[in-house]
Amino acid sequence: MRNGVKKAKTAAAASSSPDDDDVPTTSRSHSADEADDLHDLDEQGDWDVDGDGQDDDEDANDNDADTDTANGGANAQKSARASRIEQKAIALERRKARPNGSLVITLKKLWEVIRLKKLDSETRAAKMDELMGLITGKIQEELLEKVTFRHDAARVIQSALKHGNQKQREIIAQELKGKYAVLACSQYGRFIVSKILNLCPSHRAAVLKEFQGQVRKLMRHRDASFVIEEAYSQFANASQRNSLMEEFYGPEFALFKSESGKSLQTILAENPSKKPAILKNMKEAISSFLEKSAANIGPHTIIHRLILDYLLLLPSPSAAETEAASGTYADRLIDLLKDHLVHILHTSPGSRVAQLTLLHATPKDRKYILKTFKTLVSRIACDQHGCTVLVTMHECVDDTVATRGVFAELSGAPGLFRDAWGSKVLLYLLKGRSALGRSTVESLETMDSVRRLTSKKDDALRRQEVVGGLLGSWVETCVRECADLMRTRSGSQIVVEVLRTDGFDVDKSKLIDAVASLTSGTLESYSSSLSATSQAPFNAAKKLAADATAAKAAQTIARARDDPDVPDISQHALVNRQATFAIKDAIAGPRTSTAVAATGVDRGLSESCAHVALAVARTLGGAHDAQSDIHYWLKYIAREEKAAGVTFVLVALLESATEGVTDALLGPRKERKKRFSHVLADLENFANKAEATAAKGAEKAGKNGKRKREDASAAEGKSGERESGLRLLIRRLKESF
Repeated sequence: MRNGVKKAKTAAAASSSPDDDDVPTTSRSHSADEADDLHDLDEQGDWDVDGDGQDDDEDANDNDADTDTANGGANAQKSARASRIEQKAIALERRKARPNGSLVITLKKLWEVIRLKKLDSETRAAKMDELMGLITGKIQEELLEKVTFRHDAARVIQSALKHGNQKQREIIAQELKGKYAVLACSQYGRFIVSKILNLCPSHRAAVLKEFQGQVRKLMRHRDASFVIEEAYSQFANASQRNSLMEEFYGPEFALFKSESGKSLQTILAENPSKKPAILKNMKEAISSFLEKSAANIGPHTIIHRLILDYLLLLPSPSAAETEAASGTYADRLIDLLKDHLVHILHTSPGSRVAQLTLLHATPKDRKYILKTFKTLVSRIACDQHGCTVLVTMHECVDDTVATRGVFAELSGAPGLFRDAWGSKVLLYLLKGRSALGRSTVESLETMDSVRRLTSKKDDALRRQEVVGGLLGSWVETCVRECADLMRTRSGSQIVVEVLRTDGFDVDKSKLIDAVASLTSGTLESYSSSLSATSQAPFNAAKKLAADATAAKAAQTIARARDDPDVPDISQHALVNRQATFAIKDAIAGPRTSTAVAATGVDRGLSESCAHVALAVARTLGGAHDAQSDIHYWLKYIAREEKAAGVTFVLVALLESATEGVTDALLGPRKERKKRFSHVLADLENFANKAEATAAKGAEKAGKNGKRKREDASAAEGKSGERESGLRLLIRRLKESF
């Protein structure tokens, strides 16, 4: 209080005029006399009753202020809570006052229960019956406007379609009949149409029929375009797809629908004179989609198909047009398409559009298109359809420096080496079209005539320049990831082809050593190396990280049983199916002659493969004593039934034409019989037992009425002598003595 009086005196002195210096004034509503009395009491200390030097009224007022503050805070909270309750009540009354407001509120309460994931089926069925009782007969008349412009009622209908039985779904679909096009144009209603397409198969034809005559308009709508795309790509049959596509060919095809949709080829075959008009309408439709500043045609396969049909109808440029650089295709579509190619090449028609655009583009446009691929090359390569675009890019772009820059992104992605589609791009660069599927090769052959006109560089020179600049980085990746790559189907093929690719100044010695090191050791030593733990003091963070790594490894092993492109690191390379095939191929060459049949050229055994055979033989042969790995693996074959992989690796080594391989594996010839005679006897005994067991099994199967196998004599008479892998190994060992 004293401080307050002093502040009052100071304020009065500051605000007084020069003529009234002795008259104190305050900013409050006190008079001059009252201010003087307050000043006198303060100076005399009359407010200090207990003699403690403090104003007793000040202490009392401070306590009162604290109490008032606490009470005021509680009252403010109560007031705010009451205000919120009042606001909610007012909002509820407003919602009820809207058309069908009470109905929507009731439906939302039911929806909150129905959509619960852990709700039992009986309760959900009962709530669904209650909800259907409220909306049946009212969906189109009373709720359609609510559904179109509000999200809440739309979600109620979606949940009813999702959780209802088929009869209830049919009721909802029937009530919405005739309004599907309106709903498709709604931000929220389009999801109802999507649900009906997914969950009501009997109404799909009715939904598609309502779109007839409006497809072109709906495809330009932000929301409806996704409904048309879903109907076209997922639910329409061939006839219905053709019916949707017809509307881009001209107004007459939208107004006068045939009973069954006709393809563009059929229409042109029946009416060749309509081709110019159809081309004009198709180009106008395509331009309307592509010229939008924010257009994204990536999700719309129906537009991809339209563009492809248009490009296939255009005449191919002649040699004179190509040399004159007339830019026929550039004047039509390339300028519009080159920014969209990266968004559409994930679909079959979109990838074909990208291929045709690259083939007909000028060198300047091709370079621009390659720039749009930057940072996305790995994703494109791992796509089923996108990988074919990269193949066409390599075949038609003469600027190998730009092409090499694009393919350089593949070197830093070891996961791509193990991908089923991504590996095809690398294999194509290493061995040509023989690495691709038959359908892909046939598709490329149809475009060769255009490629010869628009590309001038020799194919062999183009491959030499591109692969020569990238092979070194591929070798480094293979060395770094050798253990994983050799245990996968796609990755092992790349490692073998990298080894077999000669003619480039690239050092492969580290890769050869990495492949050979996979064959070292025994099963026991490999298992102990995986389970070896550090003797460092306990660290909780490291323990959690180690547990997470172990869990991830266990998941990888489980996936590897079903996916040959997932490495199974729990197995030694010589008992891993993919690794043994790859090591055998690296030693002896490919298993089949498909490459020779496709290219007409036998590449033969490369120098690197000969070095691999010698390195593996030295690793297995060791010091040529009883402790060498070759003794262990021969004993393993003599006791294990599933040892075909390591058996064929040893056969490949014994059959290798590389000088010194047999000596490195088995040691000097004069000591072989003495060292391996005991193991050879075990192998023969095991082979005899296996053949006897197989004969008994065949005989038992014949008695049970199952299909009998041909006996050995019949097989020899028809296809010649055929040895098992074990018998072949025994024979090669005897020959080496």
